[in-house]
Amino acid sequence: MELAVRTRRRWASSTSTQRYRSTPSASSSKPGSLETAREVSDEETLPAASMSGWRRLALTLGGYFSEESRHVRGGERLYAEVKAASSEDALYAAHGIERTFARDHAVTCLHVWMCLQRLRREGEDGKDFSQIFYDAFQDDVERRVHDAGVRVRVRKWLQDLERTFYGNAVSYDKALELGGSELARALHRNVYDGDGDVDKAKALERYVRHHVASLAITPTSAVIDGRIRFQRFN
Repeated sequence: MELAVRTRRRWASSTSTQRYRSTPSASSSKPGSLETAREVSDEETLPAASMSGWRRLALTLGGYFSEESRHVRGGERLYAEVKAASSEDALYAAHGIERTFARDHAVTCLHVWMCLQRLRREGEDGKDFSQIFYDAFQDDVERRVHDAGVRVRVRKWLQDLERTFYGNAVSYDKALELGGSELARALHRNVYDGDGDVDKAKALERYVRHHVASLAITPTSAVIDGRIRFQRFN
């Protein structure tokens, strides 16, 4: 893998950039767009034309409306939603997932992968945004390692956690490609650490397939703006 700034790996799938077939949802509800409405009270989502002249000029000159700036804001919002969904106690309870640092990280990796899998469909246009989103994820991983009290060999911790993400992402890519029960098996290995029978991952598999299918029909603009919402369980 190519290294990015601060010795961080650039996000790039180890599998081909082929478009995956939409997987039928096995959840109780049909897949639907995850797009959320723009909040007109949020200045970050307001078009430049709706602002007063002096403010529009100042923000434009400052690069606020540049594509890069919009991608940074969108990437941070998208990761904030991933973090919120991945931190919900009810999600873990509904799927029988024990709350540990490793399993919390595995669930976060799963949601990050779902978003990156969707962005891959955009080809070259999605690469820059994917990197920004991935960097937000890695910044949060670093904060969580620090909050967990790790002070020794922090760099090795971060490298191991990043390898975990890449390994999980590749296994999910391959599972979607192969079909059948491969996704449940991958989830059982990665999220449940192989504990118990693979059937315990079936509910989580339905959750993932539902969101992969829903993200597939979510407008690209909503994903890049970070205006999506994962299912909540409380």
